[in-house]
Amino acid sequence: VSFLSAQALFYIGPSARLSLDLLTTSIGNQKIMSGIQQGTFSENFFSLVLYANKVDDKKNIMNDVFIFDGRNADHPIVIVAKTGAIKSQSDATNQSASIVLGDGSMSNLGGGTTSKLYFQDYSLTIASPVERITESKDANTFTISELRKHIEKKDVPEPQLKEFIIENHQRWATIATCVLFGFLGAALGSGINRRSGSSVGFIMTIICIVVYYLLYSTMRNWANKSSLPPAMILWIPNMICLIFTAWAWRRAAK
Repeated sequence: VSFLSAQALFYIGPSARLSLDLLTTSIGNQKIMSGIQQGTFSENFFSLVLYANKVDDKKNIMNDVFIFDGRNADHPIVIVAKTGAIKSQSDATNQSASIVLGDGSMSNLGGGTTSKLYFQDYSLTIASPVERITESKDANTFTISELRKHIEKKDVPEPQLKEFIIENHQRWATIATCVLFGFLGAALGSGINRRSGSSVGFIMTIICIVVYYLLYSTMRNWANKSSLPPAMILWIPNMICLIFTAWAWRRAAK
């Protein structure tokens, strides 16, 4: 059970959370077209100004498209095209979205002069591919090996480094908890059940789990706010559980 818990916490869980984030973003990108109104200028559309004379969100096609790209203030671009479609791509490491334009022209207004380029097909990136660490700031999407790498980096901001350290100790503490609860359950089952029946042992186990969870949640919040080392704080519930387990086994042996 501890081995399976370790695999779930160290690798399976983070990968599943990342995949869910990517799936959610991918679905969101697929619905972008439905948010574009034909015959209306859409400002702040991924930092662009976009206009389409006709929009077919079912076929994911725009007609008579006008785009003003001012993301580079020194070289703003005006694009006019007969057709346009939004394409998105998401995988385990990258996430991107672009507007694929057909049969149009692109004018560069920078440098005090205007240059014009005609094209048959042109892909305008609206959401650049990003690496996993910049895609999600949430430490719970990293595997245990990725957490170690980021903790060892010297250029990680202090708040983010603390988040990584807390997440790392949280996972190891959870694995230790699984082992401790196994011994605690055996002690309560063999000691209390002989005296008071099986239901009392079960109730005691549930109470211990609830108390541990409340204590753990309190320590987790304290670790985020305190200047003390997170390792010292996050392992307090496990130390208390270890002491109580030792007492339960001593009591069961009498």
